[in-house]
Amino acid sequence: MELEKHEMRLFSSIDIPEIFISDYMQLLDSDSIKVYLYLLFAQKNNIDFTILDLSKRLGSTVEVIKSSFEKLDKLELVLKKPNGYIIKDIREIELNNLYSPKLTSSLEDAVKNAENNKDRLKAITTINNTYFHGTMSPSWFTDIDMMFEKYGFENEVVIALINDCYGKGTLNHKYAMAVANTWNQNRIKSFDDLERYFMNYETKTKLKKQIAKKLGLNRNLTEYEEAYVDKWSNDYKYSLDIIELALKKTTSKTNPSFTYIDKILSDWHEHSLKTIEQINNFSKDFNEKDKFIKQFTKENKLNGYTKRQLNNLDQFCDNIKVGGE
Repeated sequence: MELEKHEMRLFSSIDIPEIFISDYMQLLDSDSIKVYLYLLFAQKNNIDFTILDLSKRLGSTVEVIKSSFEKLDKLELVLKKPNGYIIKDIREIELNNLYSPKLTSSLEDAVKNAENNKDRLKAITTINNTYFHGTMSPSWFTDIDMMFEKYGFENEVVIALINDCYGKGTLNHKYAMAVANTWNQNRIKSFDDLERYFMNYETKTKLKKQIAKKLGLNRNLTEYEEAYVDKWSNDYKYSLDIIELALKKTTSKTNPSFTYIDKILSDWHEHSLKTIEQINNFSKDFNEKDKFIKQFTKENKLNGYTKRQLNNLDQFCDNIKVGGE
């Protein structure tokens, strides 16, 4: 005997976990939310469709639908397959986040840690009420406890981290823990540490924009170009004034490369040149030596000296002295 369930669509409903509203909805735009809701509807009613069908159904362009799928995939709400997508169970994701092995406490330990520390409990309550409207999920509780226990963040730092993610519209577990890891690598523990970090970050960002502008680049620097700037600023301790001296040496080049600029700055660093005056004197001295070598080469036709010997002025001068003797 087969029994079939007959349910009028007028009275049917779709189960949407509350965690979608509390943790995910604020991370999505309206188009992505519409796509996600329709996916739940299609899954429940076994409806097959194409991207074009969906764009017509929701009154959006194909590009918008594709972008929405990318955003849902990034949040791991859907999983892309060769022939379509799988809608992931948000409750399963939450359970995995909650019970997956971590380098910190369990939920019970997290609760215990908060109860034993009134300031920490106050910070968690502030986060819950301000950014989650009192509906913070248990997995967030353990993640925040991890920020306290593993990274040793002060209360103000954890609140600032959540606020930063919230302001950027990236309040999800993966991004928040990535930020926490970055701050930990930069030795941030207290709010004073955090303020210094942001000030240094703003200074670097401004420096990179100024360098791009002076080189006539109508774009942001690439990751590799930024690494060069970090090297000049962090390792060599060079300010924009000194870096600009090196940039000026690229004016004769059609496509100046950061590798070329780096060679100039690295040479100055190797010679322990720290001020503009030292660099100018070094360049003047180098130009005079280079001019002398060229003149000597022209008048004496090298006289048995190799080019390599002439480039090493100390050795060259010793040879001249010996010859003179």
